[in-house]
Amino acid sequence: MDIWTRIHLAPYSRNYSDGTAHARLDHNITEWHVSDYGDKLEIMGAAAELAARILLGLDQKLHVHFDGGVDFLYHGWRVDVKSTELHPDMRRHNLQWPEIKEMRCDIVMVMVVDLAHNDVYAVGWAWAAEILGKPVNHYRPRPCREVPYKELHAIKDLKNIVWKSRSAPRTDRLYARP
Repeated sequence: MDIWTRIHLAPYSRNYSDGTAHARLDHNITEWHVSDYGDKLEIMGAAAELAARILLGLDQKLHVHFDGGVDFLYHGWRVDVKSTELHPDMRRHNLQWPEIKEMRCDIVMVMVVDLAHNDVYAVGWAWAAEILGKPVNHYRPRPCREVPYKELHAIKDLKNIVWKSRSAPRTDRLYARP
């Protein structure tokens, strides 16, 4: 994990993200939601979003409402933060975007969460169009597009991204499905 950026969440930050996760679980039940797998995924998601906000110098106020596929704006770009649990051999994993999921963001950040140590690692990020340009892996339980972690852009490049201009391509019309 030497190339990943580590963000250590202080106990008060972790308590805040855990509380936010539980509030989200109370209010954001959709047809296909992480609540189907218990509260751990929502807790990891809230911790990852909080760490991403800290890393990018944004306010640390997490939303408890349904986010519609956008966790926050960064320099005018809509960002969705995806999280996964830390386990051995993480470098061989992929950012996965389900084929049936609509793409409503411009950028997807990947964060790996170690809840036992209150650490979150920023792995990298990808443009929405890069993800949607990948072929669908139909061998997954839920077919998805996959971007290997080694192909993600470095976090330092996201920190240097320029403000979105009005002439930038509209990604709110990009979808994972044709």
